[in-house]
Amino acid sequence: QLLNWDTTWQYIPFAYTYHDAWRTFFSTGSFPLYDFSTYLGTDAIGSNSYYGLFDPFVVVMAFFPRAWIPQMMAILTAFKIMVAVLLTRCYLRYMGIKEWTARFAALCAGLSGYVSFFVGFPSFVSAVVYVPMILWGIEKVIKERKPGILVWSLFLEGITSFFLLVVLCIFGVL
Repeated sequence: QLLNWDTTWQYIPFAYTYHDAWRTFFSTGSFPLYDFSTYLGTDAIGSNSYYGLFDPFVVVMAFFPRAWIPQMMAILTAFKIMVAVLLTRCYLRYMGIKEWTARFAALCAGLSGYVSFFVGFPSFVSAVVYVPMILWGIEKVIKERKPGILVWSLFLEGITSFFLLVVLCIFGVL
């Protein structure tokens, strides 16, 4: 079974849990804090945050029918890659790269082996979206002393995947 990675066994079942939790929240105002549907149960916030509980791309799935979740995972993964390509192009243009070269390099980054491999791990694809924003933000802080993009990109990465936030902060410092 080619491409039968964590998407099938972890992310899609968690997406159903997310969908139900967000639907409960939007309909009742109460967010379930513990979920008994996974093995012995899990803390809905701490455990599920690794898989992107507050990921803006995941929250979008709450507005679609539950039966669409596997298809929405595929569509949103493709959308994440498109957003990553667009943000990479913006970052490269900010760095002074010519338009055609920036477009080509951004497309190469979006279709790289790293991104292609991590299609099976959607939370890592979400991190790819924020990498160019973080780099762009670092450059803006260094050149213009404007921390806005850096703060927003780190905030988005933090609510999407705290695990990758630490890694990207270490990467940004180096």
